[in-house]
Amino acid sequence: MLSCSHDSFSYWVDEKSPVGPDQATAIKRLAKISLVKKLMKKWSVTQNLTFKEQLEGGIRYFDLRVSSKPGEAGQEIYFIHGLFGIKVWDGLMEINNFLKLHPKEVIFLDFNHFYAMDINHHKYLVSKIQEVFESRLCTKDCVENVTLQKLWEKQQQQKFIERPCDAVRNLPFILNWVKSQKPGVMGVNIITSDFVELVDFAASVIALNNLLLEENHAS
Repeated sequence: MLSCSHDSFSYWVDEKSPVGPDQATAIKRLAKISLVKKLMKKWSVTQNLTFKEQLEGGIRYFDLRVSSKPGEAGQEIYFIHGLFGIKVWDGLMEINNFLKLHPKEVIFLDFNHFYAMDINHHKYLVSKIQEVFESRLCTKDCVENVTLQKLWEKQQQQKFIERPCDAVRNLPFILNWVKSQKPGVMGVNIITSDFVELVDFAASVIALNNLLLEENHAS
């Protein structure tokens, strides 16, 4: 079972940046008032930990939403959640630095929302992912056929996924639900959450794998 953070990149957003193309026209108009952007920043930030800190805390699956910046020349791409975050390149480098230090760790990058991006932006994104991770990037394969042993043998650590596509108060209830889940076939195998550091989220998800070990020993 994997622990996942929701809007993984949103530990920092730039309130001085334009409102993102993921927002409705009415929000963009209101955002011309400075106070509105300050309010937007409060709900745009759903994580407090950087990529490095999330990785160190046990997060291995990242929920990523990206966009080009209106009016900016070139193909640069940024993380986005209402407001623009850091450059995708900077985030990828931070993740890769962790993988270099931990050669047996495997992570999943789930790019699932794309805004203001044409075919050239998508090509740029793929090229940057390939440039950063090089041989660590997993080859195309059905998820059902991917095992840690196979990835370790190939020295691959990063699985790239590209597909279209009051929290804090409820976290204790969510954590209780997490602890009641069962991983494996027909079970829950990836769980995602906001503010992953506020409760013992990653450790609780990882601990569920002990249920699989117990089943294997019993059989």
